[in-house]
Amino acid sequence: MKRYRHSRILALLESRAAAKAVELAELLDVSAGTIRRDLAELEKSGLLQRTHGGAFAANEGESGFTGRLCWNQEKKQAVGRAAAGMIDSGSVVFIDGGTSTEALVPFLASKNALTVITCGLNIAVALLRFPYISTIFLGGEVHVESRTVTGPIPAAQLDSFGMRFDAAVLTASGISAAHGATNRMLERLSLKRTVIRSSQKTILIVDSSKAGKVYLG
Repeated sequence: MKRYRHSRILALLESRAAAKAVELAELLDVSAGTIRRDLAELEKSGLLQRTHGGAFAANEGESGFTGRLCWNQEKKQAVGRAAAGMIDSGSVVFIDGGTSTEALVPFLASKNALTVITCGLNIAVALLRFPYISTIFLGGEVHVESRTVTGPIPAAQLDSFGMRFDAAVLTASGISAAHGATNRMLERLSLKRTVIRSSQKTILIVDSSKAGKVYLG
């Protein structure tokens, strides 16, 4: 019976990026405690990753990104709300791609005359809900895992048009007292550095899972 439940859970996560524990319990007609134990065993085997209230597939790409959206949701919403409080109406703002910065977007709804420049596909799509926010999406090579455009093209666009920002909201893979903000992907660094030089104020938006971690660049 356990093997059947495990196979059903994994089959569902092959077709969808994430599933809620309550949904799995209803689907398999078992208790929430049984599902929690199943998810714990599957995570221990490296077959999925648990998050608060559910699980997502262990593989990267589409499932990995959607899973990160579910991970530490309350923390990301808290830092998103705090970052939005540092952005004034009428500002020109750069918003980095990522799941933490996506949590910021709903808190911009009350801002007036806002212009957002972004390299994040998910940020541009999220901003479609707020047509009164002027959105500029940079071009470049699409990186599937992070849903951002990377490489020299987006940084060159900023330089070419001499874009300046009142505020920039950036993400990082890790942050530490010794090394500051670091990133796994070197191809994203040139854009981040260009944005920092061109912005009056830079806001780093990360949740506590990034604290004490150090990466390549």
